[in-house]
Amino acid sequence: MCILKNNLKQCRSRVWKGDRGRRSSGFTLVEVMVSSVLLAVVILSALALFVQITRSSQLVRRRTDATSIAWSRIERARNLQFDEIDELLEEGDGTRVNEAGLTDDDGKFLRKTLITTETNGLALKRVRIEVVPEGLISKEFDVAAEVLETIITDVPKFGEAE
Repeated sequence: MCILKNNLKQCRSRVWKGDRGRRSSGFTLVEVMVSSVLLAVVILSALALFVQITRSSQLVRRRTDATSIAWSRIERARNLQFDEIDELLEEGDGTRVNEAGLTDDDGKFLRKTLITTETNGLALKRVRIEVVPEGLISKEFDVAAEVLETIITDVPKFGEAE
């Protein structure tokens, strides 16, 4: 309160400024709510980004494993004798395999080996390996089979004895 009565106008302005100063020293409820909503939007956006990155990481890992399984099978075919290659043929829908490419009923990959014989003046076998990671085929990701092909001939390699 103002004690000086002769300067009443100055006294009233001090009281008004004092009340106004107290109101501006904190945040209003509206300001707190707006900042809370903005913080929630930022946190939810970051969370959605984290989930998407995790899914993409899993997809890349599965596709890398599928490619490794297919390459392993191709190398196995290349190391067999020409007339033994047909033993790799997998009938039906394929074979369930694990990350190491070994047959496993609980495997997370489906591997299919297709072998076709072609004769273009030489005896050739086309070996096609398809590996599909199970559980990741969805509308979100365009997941197709990892496919590798090679052609093997019965002609001896350079430097090999017949």
